[in-house]
Amino acid sequence: MPRDLRKKGCPNPDCEMNKKEKKYSAKENYCSRCGSELVFVCAECFCKLDDQGPQHRICAACEAKKKMRLDAVVDAGQKVAVGAEKAGVAIKKAGGKAAQNTEKAAKVGADAVKNAAQNQEVRRVVGKAAEKAADKVVDKVIKKIK
Repeated sequence: MPRDLRKKGCPNPDCEMNKKEKKYSAKENYCSRCGSELVFVCAECFCKLDDQGPQHRICAACEAKKKMRLDAVVDAGQKVAVGAEKAGVAIKKAGGKAAQNTEKAAKVGADAVKNAAQNQEVRRVVGKAAEKAADKVVDKVIKKIK
């Protein structure tokens, strides 16, 4: 049986542990400070949760925020990936020295796209995920060019 990772908190608004949003393990039943019976709380924002089983750790609002952040990372990664692919195709079409050394040129194009992404405000939110997605697409572009 998997370990219960849910969190509990003190429901007493006057309790110091409630004010500090102290989270107890699911095994504990009473507040160490005031003795109130503990209730299940969201692991992220400390709001009260119903007992719906060990997999129910965070509230719907925090779940939605998590999904929105993940979607933002995926969207930004796709934008960077499309830019890297376009740069690779443009370099291949350019001919001359770029066509002779396509792998190096594709990497230069990908680096240019990464640098452009770093300058955007979205880059701060996305972190390393967009960079990893760009690296994967650059590898695909290099394989297509060869």
